[in-house]
Amino acid sequence: MSPRTPQRGGWAPSIVGGLDTIRVVIADDHELFRRGMEALIECEDDLVLVAETSSASDAVAAVLEHRPDVALLDLHLGGQSGIDACTAIKMSSPQTKVLFLTASEEPADLFKALMVGACGYLLKSLPAAQVIDAVRLAHVGEVMVPPPMARHLVAEFARLSSQSTDVAMAHRSRNLTDREIEVLTWITRGRSNREIGECMSVSENTIKNHVRNIMGKLQVTSRTEAAMHAVRENLIASA
Repeated sequence: MSPRTPQRGGWAPSIVGGLDTIRVVIADDHELFRRGMEALIECEDDLVLVAETSSASDAVAAVLEHRPDVALLDLHLGGQSGIDACTAIKMSSPQTKVLFLTASEEPADLFKALMVGACGYLLKSLPAAQVIDAVRLAHVGEVMVPPPMARHLVAEFARLSSQSTDVAMAHRSRNLTDREIEVLTWITRGRSNREIGECMSVSENTIKNHVRNIMGKLQVTSRTEAAMHAVRENLIASA
């Protein structure tokens, strides 16, 4: 289905009644939903629907033709991907804000939408007034996620942060030399610098230098922290 441009008088100009208007494209494969959104937008003096369509490819074409301020997309468009449409829109018309309006409450869909540049993820269960307000907020650069789904974002950010910390820590651990790993092994066994030096047949000063280097690489401030890190990261088992 090709994009349909509303034929009501006064909808094509970017200024209506002396007010700056927000130009909107809608893409959804349910005609009844599109008609409902069209009726809602018609009631708002500051919003203008410039095109509506049912497919991902036509949504991209409509954005290229009309350069709207906001594109309101369903996640699934007649078997096609709204994610792909968003990706194409952000590449060809980066100034257009993309809002997903979908029935999917899957966290994975939320993450995908935000990763490809969407500025919001709305559920179709939202009251109509909140959807209209979201279009206005998207226009000024706000990012919107339904409160019930926000916890998924918090959990994902925490996971990614933890993962980044683990990767960074593992990287620092790999920077230890074989000799430093050996010294660290003795540290975890509670040996003093003098005792470690005797076991390794080197001077106590040499061990002190190794300990200083180990703590610097692991970003710890004490021998105890170094020992705890070694156990936690299985450095001793791998030595």
